[in-house]
Amino acid sequence: MIAIQRHAAAAALAGLTLLGAARAQDTVTLQNGDRLSGKIQSVTAGGVVIDTPAAGTVTVKVDQLAGISAAAPIKLATSSGDKFEGTITGIQNGQLQVSGSSGARSIAAAELVEWQPAVSWVGSVTAGAALTTGNTDRVAANAAAEVIRRSEDTRLTVRGTWDYGEDKATGAWVLSQRRVFGSAKYDWFFSKRTYLWGQTTGEYDKFADLDLRLTAGGGVGYQFYDDADFALQGEVGLTYFDENRIVGSDDSYLAARGAYRARWNLNDQVTLLQDGEFYPSVEDVADFYARIDTRLRASLTSAMFAQLQWIFDYDNTPATGFDRQDHRVLASVGWSF
Repeated sequence: MIAIQRHAAAAALAGLTLLGAARAQDTVTLQNGDRLSGKIQSVTAGGVVIDTPAAGTVTVKVDQLAGISAAAPIKLATSSGDKFEGTITGIQNGQLQVSGSSGARSIAAAELVEWQPAVSWVGSVTAGAALTTGNTDRVAANAAAEVIRRSEDTRLTVRGTWDYGEDKATGAWVLSQRRVFGSAKYDWFFSKRTYLWGQTTGEYDKFADLDLRLTAGGGVGYQFYDDADFALQGEVGLTYFDENRIVGSDDSYLAARGAYRARWNLNDQVTLLQDGEFYPSVEDVADFYARIDTRLRASLTSAMFAQLQWIFDYDNTPATGFDRQDHRVLASVGWSF
């Protein structure tokens, strides 16, 4: 009899445990009446990411939601820079109902961005190659890397690119492309959106008669947007601009710098990125340099992507015999982290 009572008590305890676990699950209800249960990973303007036992990780768009409930507090962040932790109790007309230590509040889902820890590291590495044989013999390779360290009030961005090519036109391989570029930039945010920046860049391009193009400068920037689907920042300042030629005459001057960086998620798989920098001399109106880097990325897996890149360089005062404009179109495969 005692043994039976013990088994009954154990069974009851197990049942209560399972019932508690089921009740502890987060739930997301769709407009069509479907319900997903599991663990909510994040809530942003781009949607609710929930990890479900049956369907795996699912993203539900905000406009598809009829209800949402979280059993435990979730970390939330807004595009204005606010960060807090609260328990989501529902959604109505695009407004999340959140209960936290400071009481209940209503938050527009459209203002939510991805919550970032105090210090985060993100980046990407891309590589591409081409081989042509037969009537035309050509080999080419390119690689690029970018690393960004972000904290509450600082951002460090380090970038580098490499391009190489050879052609075999007269029986021997001849170098046709050798270019290396690198930059390091530090931003200090003294408000949620406004920051001071300092940057230095270096570039070598054998076939533009460029032994080293060096820039070093600083100024002020503003983060116009930084949400899940769209980000845009703009910068102005002054830069020391120095060009050392392999054969031609060297040149250096003080230049103004205007720049922007944009990211637009066209859909869940495709992202458009563009960086633009403009260096008009403050000493001679004829001296002007610009660089625009456009990248179209398509996700292949959660970390792997295919990329088509167009880099446009414009030097209004190139070395004698060289073109002002330089275009490069590169196809590559990349990995993000």
